[in-house]
Amino acid sequence: MNRYFLIQGSYNETVLELINVLLEIDESSKIMFSHYINEKKIKNSLTNPRFSEFLINDPGPDNLSSDINLKSTNIFRMIKTNFGCDTYQFIKKGIIYKLRSDLIISSKEKFLKSINKIENLFLEKKELELVCLQNGTFNPYGLYKYPFHFNDWFYAVRSERFQELEKYFYYIDKSSLKLDYYLYHDRGKAAKLDKYISRFQAEQYIHFADRFENYEMIEGSLFNKNTLIFFRDYLRRHLWVLPISQTGLKLFKRSLGIGLAHKFSSISEIDILIIRSFPKRLSSLYLIFSGRIKLFFWYPINLIDKIMRRLKLID
Repeated sequence: MNRYFLIQGSYNETVLELINVLLEIDESSKIMFSHYINEKKIKNSLTNPRFSEFLINDPGPDNLSSDINLKSTNIFRMIKTNFGCDTYQFIKKGIIYKLRSDLIISSKEKFLKSINKIENLFLEKKELELVCLQNGTFNPYGLYKYPFHFNDWFYAVRSERFQELEKYFYYIDKSSLKLDYYLYHDRGKAAKLDKYISRFQAEQYIHFADRFENYEMIEGSLFNKNTLIFFRDYLRRHLWVLPISQTGLKLFKRSLGIGLAHKFSSISEIDILIIRSFPKRLSSLYLIFSGRIKLFFWYPINLIDKIMRRLKLID
């Protein structure tokens, strides 16, 4: 199985180390770094033939409106650095692993073990489409009401699916993506939040922008019963998740850890196993029940996380 690592994001002080570790742990994989054209070039200090660097024109922040002054987001920037490499020209059939450029591999052994596990999952489960981290992979019946919101710090996807998205985004600009206010019918609320908010969350765009209509999604958290059925069925057939602790990965700026509260807003590997083993109706009931139970515990656990951050035990 061909293995490709795509590092996405801004150049930073740890990205060269990340690239070198990836080159070291696997002597056959190809490493790609996609970042802005005006940043420092890796190729100036690294000439390994398995490494490719893609320099992307910076499309700028997302705020398209001039009549209201709000803080901007960078969703379109993320899209362009994720899918601006034209991989269909040189990538053969295999698995693409996307990593944020500010991730560090704290345990090579854990990371390689997780990569082998992911590839075995793709071999065993023919319908599997996406493997991602647990944190940020939300249960819409819990704290965050976002279906199809899956982590994008680190994920693995079949090359065929990645290139479907790549070709879709090739013809897309900011206006056609509808990067307008999330609550676009209520600008007053957006202004009160003092924040420019897109109609969908960044993670929803990254993984499913080409399927919003199919999944009957109007906005990131505005959906109907059919959307939740599509979501349940996607979990049953096409998704797997891993806890970040299992992968040997850490965010550079949060190297002490990310706490425990995220486990009570997200879907776990155990949840996936249960959802896959239950009949459809029971899977739906389990999603509802587990989401509400986790929501109950999220508040005290989040308070504990806040105390631990003040004590500088976590980031």
